[in-house]
Amino acid sequence: MLPSYPPGKEDSYLSKMLFAVLGNKRTALDLEEAKGVLTGRAEFSGDDQLEAMLQNNGWEVLHTFRGVGGIEMTKNVVAPLKQVAPRSRLRGMVEDYNNITTDVLILAGETHVNRKPGGVRFVHSKQHAMFASTVLHDMRPINSVRRLADKIYDRMEKIVEGRQWMGAHMRRGDFVDQHWVMENSIENHLGRIKQRLSNSRKVLHEIYDSKQIQIYEVPNVEPEQEVFHRPPPREGDS
Repeated sequence: MLPSYPPGKEDSYLSKMLFAVLGNKRTALDLEEAKGVLTGRAEFSGDDQLEAMLQNNGWEVLHTFRGVGGIEMTKNVVAPLKQVAPRSRLRGMVEDYNNITTDVLILAGETHVNRKPGGVRFVHSKQHAMFASTVLHDMRPINSVRRLADKIYDRMEKIVEGRQWMGAHMRRGDFVDQHWVMENSIENHLGRIKQRLSNSRKVLHEIYDSKQIQIYEVPNVEPEQEVFHRPPPREGDS
């Protein structure tokens, strides 16, 4: 939903400086980046004054989430992030799709690469929090997926004799050709996976020995305790 108040002066001197940094390939700037651009060129004290100044100059503060490892390939809704974008480039999902009454709405085009979770950013922090809560607490696998997970669990339980176990996602060969992985060959891609599994085994040993785990600061969420009590993977398990 777009802001209800009138837009600011997007043709101002400060706005033009932000446009120059934004360029033609990005959708938004992180608030901290915008702050760096305006520091020394405009007077403000604290983020509240900065955000008000941005709005007066035609830029809106957007609430979203930081990508895992600083990139958008893996989505999460646990690391809040503020960004800013020109008001003229915003499109409201409520304004665009509120008149559609069908049960399923399919949006054409790329929705994954370099896109934020859900392909959306929020003008209001309340809707931002509601979206995160829906993903974290309300989205659950269907029963057939749960049954499959139980079968995999039982099978792996027997193979590793009750120890913890790890899994990895290996890309298809054509993903290498299309540059959807960081390596330029299947051999290097497999090597990276094996190295990650080795590192993960060390992490599981550390958690098991220390009986401590660091989690994201998510309200009403407790870490799974089984990792403290099941022996970690042995060398060669993976």
